[in-house]
Amino acid sequence: MLYRGFKWMVYSLSLVSLAAVVGCSNNSNVVKEAAKSNVESKIVEDDRTPQEILTVIKSKVAKNDMDGAVKDYRILEQIDKDSVLRTAQARGWIKTKYLVSGDIDAALSIYDGITNELILSEKEKIVEAKQILTQATQLETEKRYVDAADSYKEVWAKLSIPDESYFYGKYISNTLEGIKSLIRDEKYEQANELTKQLYGNSEASALRNYINAKQAFIKGDKERAVEILEVYLRGYTGDFLKEVDDLKLSLKPRDYWFESDVEYYQVQEALNKVDPTIGMSVNELKNSRWGQPKEINKTTTDYGTSEQWVYSGFRYVYVNDGIVTGIQE
Repeated sequence: MLYRGFKWMVYSLSLVSLAAVVGCSNNSNVVKEAAKSNVESKIVEDDRTPQEILTVIKSKVAKNDMDGAVKDYRILEQIDKDSVLRTAQARGWIKTKYLVSGDIDAALSIYDGITNELILSEKEKIVEAKQILTQATQLETEKRYVDAADSYKEVWAKLSIPDESYFYGKYISNTLEGIKSLIRDEKYEQANELTKQLYGNSEASALRNYINAKQAFIKGDKERAVEILEVYLRGYTGDFLKEVDDLKLSLKPRDYWFESDVEYYQVQEALNKVDPTIGMSVNELKNSRWGQPKEINKTTTDYGTSEQWVYSGFRYVYVNDGIVTGIQE
């Protein structure tokens, strides 16, 4: 079938109805009035093939031009009667984009005018998800975060959309709020169990480590509590910063933690340094693992200045005009 250059005529009412009217009367005026009142036509002018329109829709969805994507989808619906697959693909892209962003109503609007029961079964899942979403929103408003998180997760699962979605994000944020609420209520066991649902989430890991340190302290295992705080909660800046600091000071004096931090960051700085390499500048050489030399032997000629940097262990670095040109070990 050729599509280019054609005007597509779409009829909202069946021509069978018009034929029935014609059959019951020979009066031409009656026929004209019937045609005018019962047949509503719309001309769609588009030189593109359905496949070209499908490609454009995919591009617009990727660029987040949803109004343009929907407009082209409606054209595709009207002119592409030969391929259910093309319209299904386009509808799927648009629907998923809307659902990932959390716009359920927009996703439902894609099904306007569709009567196919199989396609409408897709819509029914979204309608059910919307009902659960209403419940989730109410639970979140009531600060019942754990229950809200479960509902948001149910919405996400029912819609079968990627993790990088609004609803999965709401599941994560409400779970975190639930953990924090349980910690404030000193329900550490429940809070700890809840953190396991967010394996790999950095904030959940920090909260779990605070819980473990707090529980160790409560059980009298101060050495374990100090170890957790030093290894896992150094530099913590989250919502429980005051509680973490208070726990630290209940275990060791402030000077201990200060000296521990200084030592830690000195070690980290040393680990981040590299050995001297050809092409380094003098400043980079000074900041390398070898650091400052024991002595520097300098030679100046008509061709420039060369230096021999002498290090312990019979190690030498040769510098010409401020650049490392040789290394001897």
